[in-house]
Amino acid sequence: MAANLQSLLGARDYVHRATNPKYLEMILQEHLGIINIPIKGTSDIFGLPKNKKKNRCLDYPCWDTSRVVLQSNNGSDYINANYVSGFDGIRKFIATQEPMPTTFDDFWNMIWQENSNIIVMLNGTRQKSQPTSQQYFSVNQDHTILKEFIIKEESIRMKAHYIYTELTICHRSSGESRKIHHFKFLDWLETGIPDVKLFLDFLLTVNKQDQHYFKQALLTHKFLPGPIVVHGNTGIGRTMAYCVADMCLYSIIRTGSVSVPSLILNARQQRRFSIPTLNHYIFVNNVILYFLVTIKSNTAVFFELRSHLTTTDACLF
Repeated sequence: MAANLQSLLGARDYVHRATNPKYLEMILQEHLGIINIPIKGTSDIFGLPKNKKKNRCLDYPCWDTSRVVLQSNNGSDYINANYVSGFDGIRKFIATQEPMPTTFDDFWNMIWQENSNIIVMLNGTRQKSQPTSQQYFSVNQDHTILKEFIIKEESIRMKAHYIYTELTICHRSSGESRKIHHFKFLDWLETGIPDVKLFLDFLLTVNKQDQHYFKQALLTHKFLPGPIVVHGNTGIGRTMAYCVADMCLYSIIRTGSVSVPSLILNARQQRRFSIPTLNHYIFVNNVILYFLVTIKSNTAVFFELRSHLTTTDACLF
C-alpha cells in the first residue's frame, strides 16, 4: 500500500483517520515512504579528519547547506548543528547533538553568536538506572569558566516533568552578559516516548518564553531573539520529533490542515536522518491527535498559539 506523502489533512479528517482499523499500517507505510526517499546533499565538513572528534556519532552526518558556521578564531568553524525552520518562520530552531567536553566551547560560542536565549534539553532523566548526560554548565550557582565565556546558574525551578534553569552567559573579553533559559525535559527515555500531555505542556511553555523575547525585541527595537537550540543525544530523534511536532501544531493553527510526512521530508533536508524510528513518527502523530481532540476544552491554548508572532511578522513593526 503506497502512502501519499504530500496530502494535506484537515483537522476533522486527521482525527477521523485515526479510527481506521488500518491506521497503524498506514502510519508504518508513511514512515517507510519517508525514510526511503533519498535526499541529495553533501556533508563534506562533517567528514574532515579534524572534525571527527567533534561528532558524537559518525553514523549521522551533518548537512553542509544548513549547518551552523562558527565565526571564531580558533581555526575551526564546525559544530554538529543545523538550522531548522519552523512552520512559518525561518531558522526557528538549531538542532544539535548533546555537547561533549571537547565541544563545550563550541556550543557556547554558538549560543552567543546566534543570540539564542533558549536551550531545550530532551535527554534528561529522573531514573537512576539511565545514564546521565554530560553537564555543560555547573549547578548549585557555581561558575563554568570556558575560553571565551563564563556561565553561571542564577536560579533553578523543579517542575513535575521538567527543570527550568536561568543562566547568565558573560563574554570574558567584552564583559557583556545575557540571560539564557534552559529547559530540561525529564520524561523522554531514548528507547521510549513520553506522555503526550506532559510533552505538549512543555512545548507550550518553551514557546511562551520564546514569544516573550520576540515581542520584547519588537517593542524595544532590539535584535530579534535567535533560534531555540534543541538537543537530545545525537540530535535527530527526540530533537527533531520536538521540532516537527511544533511545525505540525502551527500548521494546524495557521492553516487548519497538516501534512506530517511533507513537514518531516522538509526537516530531513535540514537535519539529516531526522525522525529515524517509527516510534518517533507515531509520537509526532499522537501529539497532533491529542491537540485536536482536546482543543474544545483548551481553546485558550489555540488562540494563544494563533497570536504568536514569527520572523515574517517583524516587518509590521
